[in-house]
Amino acid sequence: MFKSGYIKQWLWPLVVNFLLLLGLYFICRIAFLLENWKRFSDLDMGTLWAAFRGGLRFDFSAICYVNSLFVLLFIGQLLFYRRWYQQLQKWLFIVTNAICIGANLTDAVYFEFIKRRATMSVFREFANDDLTNVITIEMAHHWYLVLLFVLMAGVLFMCYRPSTLPTANTWWLRGFRTVLSLTVAVAVVVCGI
Repeated sequence: MFKSGYIKQWLWPLVVNFLLLLGLYFICRIAFLLENWKRFSDLDMGTLWAAFRGGLRFDFSAICYVNSLFVLLFIGQLLFYRRWYQQLQKWLFIVTNAICIGANLTDAVYFEFIKRRATMSVFREFANDDLTNVITIEMAHHWYLVLLFVLMAGVLFMCYRPSTLPTANTWWLRGFRTVLSLTVAVAVVVCGI
Protein backbone atom coordinates (compact mmCIF):
# COMPACT_ATOMS: atom_id res chain seq x y z
CA MET A 1 0.00 0.00 0.00
CA PHE A 2 2.79 2.43 0.93
CA LYS A 3 5.84 1.33 -1.01
CA SER A 4 9.22 2.91 -0.45
CA GLY A 5 8.79 4.85 -3.70
CA TYR A 6 5.68 6.50 -2.29
CA ILE A 7 7.53 7.70 0.80
CA LYS A 8 10.67 8.71 -1.11
CA GLN A 9 8.87 10.50 -3.93
CA TRP A 10 6.03 12.12 -2.03
CA LEU A 11 6.64 12.38 1.71
CA TRP A 12 10.41 12.83 1.83
CA PRO A 13 10.37 16.16 -0.09
CA LEU A 14 7.93 17.55 2.50
CA VAL A 15 10.30 16.54 5.31
CA VAL A 16 13.28 18.04 3.45
CA ASN A 17 11.40 21.33 2.90
CA PHE A 18 10.56 21.57 6.61
CA LEU A 19 14.17 20.78 7.59
CA LEU A 20 15.30 23.52 5.19
CA LEU A 21 12.99 25.97 6.96
CA LEU A 22 14.28 24.94 10.38
CA GLY A 23 17.82 25.63 9.16
CA LEU A 24 16.88 29.03 7.75
CA TYR A 25 15.02 30.02 10.91
CA PHE A 26 18.09 28.96 12.90
CA ILE A 27 20.19 31.32 10.78
CA CYS A 28 17.64 34.08 11.52
CA ARG A 29 18.05 33.36 15.23
CA ILE A 30 21.85 33.66 14.95
CA ALA A 31 21.46 36.92 12.99
CA PHE A 32 19.15 38.21 15.75
CA LEU A 33 21.71 37.27 18.40
CA LEU A 34 24.61 38.88 16.54
CA GLU A 35 22.64 42.04 15.75
CA ASN A 36 21.73 42.42 19.43
CA TRP A 37 24.90 40.97 20.92
CA LYS A 38 25.42 43.78 23.43
CA ARG A 39 22.13 42.81 25.10
CA PHE A 40 23.00 39.09 25.28
CA SER A 41 26.80 39.00 25.54
CA ASP A 42 26.73 38.29 29.28
CA LEU A 43 24.81 35.01 28.83
CA ASP A 44 26.75 31.80 29.36
CA MET A 45 26.79 28.99 26.79
CA GLY A 46 24.33 26.87 28.79
CA THR A 47 21.75 29.63 28.79
CA LEU A 48 22.29 30.32 25.09
CA TRP A 49 21.97 26.61 24.31
CA ALA A 50 18.69 26.43 26.28
CA ALA A 51 17.40 29.51 24.44
CA PHE A 52 18.29 28.02 21.06
CA ARG A 53 16.66 24.70 22.01
CA GLY A 54 13.48 26.54 23.03
CA GLY A 55 13.76 28.61 19.87
CA LEU A 56 13.80 25.43 17.80
CA ARG A 57 10.46 24.40 19.30
CA PHE A 58 9.07 27.88 18.69
CA ASP A 59 10.37 27.84 15.10
CA PHE A 60 8.73 24.48 14.40
CA SER A 61 5.45 25.86 15.72
CA ALA A 62 5.78 28.97 13.54
CA ILE A 63 6.65 26.83 10.51
CA CYS A 64 3.54 24.71 11.09
CA TYR A 65 1.34 27.82 11.32
CA VAL A 66 2.81 29.50 8.28
CA ASN A 67 2.79 26.35 6.15
CA SER A 68 -0.56 24.87 7.15
CA LEU A 69 -2.13 25.85 3.79
CA PHE A 70 0.94 24.48 1.97
CA VAL A 71 0.55 21.15 3.80
CA LEU A 72 -3.14 20.98 2.84
CA LEU A 73 -2.27 21.68 -0.80
CA PHE A 74 0.50 19.11 -0.55
CA ILE A 75 -1.98 16.46 0.56
CA GLY A 76 -4.51 17.64 -2.01
CA GLN A 77 -2.20 16.64 -4.81
CA LEU A 78 -2.95 13.02 -3.96
CA LEU A 79 -6.31 13.62 -5.59
CA PHE A 80 -5.41 16.45 -7.95
CA TYR A 81 -1.93 16.15 -9.41
CA ARG A 82 -1.20 18.74 -12.11
CA ARG A 83 1.91 20.72 -13.04
CA TRP A 84 0.28 24.13 -12.39
CA TYR A 85 -0.84 22.84 -9.00
CA GLN A 86 2.75 21.99 -8.11
CA GLN A 87 3.86 25.47 -9.23
CA LEU A 88 1.18 26.99 -6.99
CA GLN A 89 2.53 24.92 -4.07
CA LYS A 90 6.11 25.95 -4.79
CA TRP A 91 5.37 29.68 -4.96
CA LEU A 92 3.12 29.57 -1.91
CA PHE A 93 5.96 27.90 0.00
CA ILE A 94 8.63 30.34 -1.21
CA VAL A 95 6.64 33.59 -0.86
CA THR A 96 5.09 32.90 2.56
CA ASN A 97 8.35 31.69 4.04
CA ALA A 98 10.39 34.50 2.49
CA ILE A 99 7.99 37.00 4.09
CA CYS A 100 8.45 35.32 7.47
CA ILE A 101 12.23 35.21 7.10
CA GLY A 102 12.18 38.92 6.19
CA ALA A 103 10.04 39.64 9.26
CA ASN A 104 12.50 37.71 11.44
CA LEU A 105 15.46 39.68 10.10
CA THR A 106 13.55 42.94 10.46
CA ASP A 107 12.77 42.02 14.04
CA ALA A 108 16.50 41.75 14.73
CA VAL A 109 16.78 45.49 14.03
CA TYR A 110 13.47 46.51 15.60
CA PHE A 111 14.32 44.76 18.89
CA GLU A 112 16.84 47.46 19.74
CA PHE A 113 14.10 50.09 19.76
CA ILE A 114 11.39 48.36 21.80
CA LYS A 115 13.43 45.79 23.79
CA ARG A 116 11.06 42.95 22.83
CA ARG A 117 10.12 40.93 19.78
CA ALA A 118 7.80 42.70 17.36
CA THR A 119 4.08 42.03 17.12
CA MET A 120 1.34 43.57 14.99
CA SER A 121 1.53 46.61 17.28
CA VAL A 122 4.52 47.78 15.23
CA PHE A 123 2.10 49.15 12.64
CA ARG A 124 0.25 51.15 15.28
CA GLU A 125 3.51 52.49 16.69
CA PHE A 126 4.59 53.80 13.30
CA ALA A 127 1.09 54.95 12.25
CA ASN A 128 2.01 58.63 12.47
CA ASP A 129 5.49 58.22 11.00
CA ASP A 130 6.41 57.60 7.41
CA LEU A 131 7.02 53.84 7.68
CA THR A 132 8.49 53.70 4.18
CA ASN A 133 11.10 56.28 5.14
CA VAL A 134 12.00 54.41 8.35
CA ILE A 135 12.32 51.11 6.47
CA THR A 136 14.50 52.67 3.75
CA ILE A 137 16.87 54.24 6.28
CA GLU A 138 17.15 51.05 8.32
CA MET A 139 17.73 48.93 5.19
CA ALA A 140 20.63 51.21 4.25
CA HIS A 141 22.11 50.98 7.75
CA HIS A 142 21.64 47.19 7.92
CA TRP A 143 22.51 46.31 4.32
CA TYR A 144 24.09 43.04 5.43
CA LEU A 145 20.70 41.81 6.70
CA VAL A 146 19.16 42.74 3.34
CA LEU A 147 21.89 40.72 1.63
CA LEU A 148 21.27 37.82 4.03
CA PHE A 149 17.56 37.98 3.20
CA VAL A 150 18.27 37.83 -0.54
CA LEU A 151 20.60 34.85 -0.02
CA MET A 152 18.07 33.03 2.14
CA ALA A 153 15.24 33.66 -0.35
CA GLY A 154 17.55 32.29 -3.05
CA VAL A 155 18.20 29.20 -0.94
CA LEU A 156 14.43 28.74 -0.53
CA PHE A 157 14.00 28.90 -4.30
CA MET A 158 16.98 26.68 -5.16
CA CYS A 159 16.50 24.04 -2.45
CA TYR A 160 12.72 23.62 -2.60
CA ARG A 161 11.90 19.99 -3.27
CA PRO A 162 8.67 19.21 -5.11
CA SER A 163 7.08 15.85 -4.67
CA THR A 164 6.45 13.40 -7.43
CA LEU A 165 3.50 11.20 -6.89
CA PRO A 166 3.59 7.50 -7.70
CA THR A 167 0.40 6.56 -9.45
CA ALA A 168 -2.27 4.52 -7.76
CA ASN A 169 -4.27 2.40 -10.16
CA THR A 170 -7.42 2.32 -8.10
CA TRP A 171 -9.56 5.12 -6.72
CA TRP A 172 -9.84 3.47 -3.31
CA LEU A 173 -6.03 3.34 -2.93
CA ARG A 174 -5.76 7.07 -3.78
CA GLY A 175 -8.57 7.81 -1.34
CA PHE A 176 -7.00 5.71 1.40
CA ARG A 177 -3.61 7.39 0.94
CA THR A 178 -5.26 10.81 1.03
CA VAL A 179 -7.22 10.13 4.22
CA LEU A 180 -4.24 8.55 5.97
CA SER A 181 -1.86 11.33 4.87
CA LEU A 182 -4.33 14.02 5.91
CA THR A 183 -4.75 12.41 9.33
CA VAL A 184 -0.99 12.18 9.91
CA ALA A 185 -0.32 15.71 8.59
CA VAL A 186 -3.07 17.27 10.70
CA ALA A 187 -1.77 15.46 13.78
CA VAL A 188 1.81 16.64 13.16
CA VAL A 189 0.78 20.24 12.40
CA VAL A 190 -1.58 20.45 15.39
CA CYS A 191 1.07 19.00 17.71
CA GLY A 192 3.64 21.36 16.21
CA ILE A 193 1.38 24.36 16.71
